[in-house]
Amino acid sequence: MDTLRTRQVIHRLELPYVGDEIHHSGWNACSSCYTDPSKSRSRLILPCLESSRVYVVDTATDPRAPRIHKVVLRRTAFNPF
Repeated sequence: MDTLRTRQVIHRLELPYVGDEIHHSGWNACSSCYTDPSKSRSRLILPCLESSRVYVVDTATDPRAPRIHKVVLRRTAFNPF
């Protein structure tokens, strides 16, 4: 395997809010769902450390250039009504 190629940056995802630091990612479907064809790991769930925003990133449409599907704002996450 070409080690220079494995360390190559293929895409950078710009976040719309300055200072957001995403941390501890997870998938929209758990690993136990692999045997269920109706489930897919198509989105990453990425919470921010300081802002309480949560980014939902689409990784299925273009796997080499993920894009933001949705941003869940703090007021929505903590007060859904």
